[in-house]
Amino acid sequence: KRIFALKNLQMETIKYDAEFHRGVYDLERNFQGKHDAVFKKRSEIVNGSYEPDSEECKQLGMEVEKNVPAEGQIEGPKGIPNFWLTVLRNVGEISSMIQEQDEEVLKYLIDLRAFSMPAPNLSFQLEFHFAANPYFQNTVLTKTYLMKCTPDEEDPFGFEGPEIYKSIGCEIMWNAGKQITELKKSNSATRVFSIESFFNFFSPPELIMNE
Repeated sequence: KRIFALKNLQMETIKYDAEFHRGVYDLERNFQGKHDAVFKKRSEIVNGSYEPDSEECKQLGMEVEKNVPAEGQIEGPKGIPNFWLTVLRNVGEISSMIQEQDEEVLKYLIDLRAFSMPAPNLSFQLEFHFAANPYFQNTVLTKTYLMKCTPDEEDPFGFEGPEIYKSIGCEIMWNAGKQITELKKSNSATRVFSIESFFNFFSPPELIMNE
């Protein structure tokens, strides 16, 4: 009887754990607007549509003077060129995905956002915003992850919090002759081979993982 009672208490704890994780998710959603405001300002600085003043550039008590070009001096590029390519190149898990042919395309990446999606489903979406470019017609590429936050009926004691069970990519509308995820070889007949590319991250459009 004591063993069964302890198991029931453990199941009750797991139930509270699931409620806790859902509460954390709701809290993240509540702060989404504040994060969005910060990310909007970041995007404006990176893309050169906003120039921060000296007050905004202060760091650890140090003041940074605004760089004003001398007479006859050519003003440097606006914003921070190749900012997101540099960021992705310095993320270990992503860097290995970026191939040489991807770099020219990723130079057009102007913003990267993450959004927690509204209830009842627990999910988040990554948005990759691109400037107009010669490679594809999309202005935004997305990858959505759906999560579950309920104990598995067959293994309730294995519950460790939210778990991704499904991902949904998007279709990239490549311009003719610009699809860098494929290699075409022509002998007697044209053959198309899939090659490694960062942009395979968005394909297949839908992937169901172990539930």
